[in-house]
Amino acid sequence: MKPLQVGVDLLIDLGNSRVKWAIKRAQEWVVGAAVPRMDGLTDWAASLADQGRPQRILISNSAGLTAEATIITWCESQWGVAPKIIRSELSGFGVHNAYQNPSALGADRWLAMIAARHDSSAPAAVVDCGTVVTVDALDAVGCFLGGVIIPSNQTMCRNLLAQVTHLHADATAESSVFNLSTGSAVANGSLMAVIGGIDRTVEAFIERMGKDTRVVLTGGNAARIAPLLRCRFSEQPNLVLDGLRIVAEGVT
Repeated sequence: MKPLQVGVDLLIDLGNSRVKWAIKRAQEWVVGAAVPRMDGLTDWAASLADQGRPQRILISNSAGLTAEATIITWCESQWGVAPKIIRSELSGFGVHNAYQNPSALGADRWLAMIAARHDSSAPAAVVDCGTVVTVDALDAVGCFLGGVIIPSNQTMCRNLLAQVTHLHADATAESSVFNLSTGSAVANGSLMAVIGGIDRTVEAFIERMGKDTRVVLTGGNAARIAPLLRCRFSEQPNLVLDGLRIVAEGVT
């Protein structure tokens, strides 16, 4: 790997399935293509050789403590840089965290709300569609009011089939409710459950926060879910990275 340039910042959104990332070159943030978690990281690091060695690495981790320890060790071995793991706080960057234990709120949710708040002071329902689907309420003064966590349709389907072994998933979800095989019924039923859960939660948020509540959609599965939602939304595919960038620019 080539000698590192000084002053490069690297942002990493460590998810359950994929790693999203962005790098700052000069004054420009560049978002790269997501890579598979852990097993794709070595080739990714090699591809960054021309970008230079990161001066700072900021990480949002939603994949658990084992994955966190692994990526810390990996960053130190690849670049000799100890990354900063971002934790949710009581208050910061325009968002107030109402969790009794603020650090217990997933950093990805915290960062997504920071990014949503940075874009607009209007109330927001922040919907992140990944291995789990989170729907979080952020009011007009930046208070996190709470939210829900829903298993993704893929997770629901896998868990059902693991527990009810005589069922067979012989079709993928195609957003139909008229299914003529058990596999299709399971796959599409799981998808409909996620869609309905998001829409109903957003309706409850609007009842509480008002009709000017905007819905911000992000996450790796957002493109699959978006066309089926009844609620109006804006899609921001890199919302967690956007939150990391805001934090990075505020960290000395």
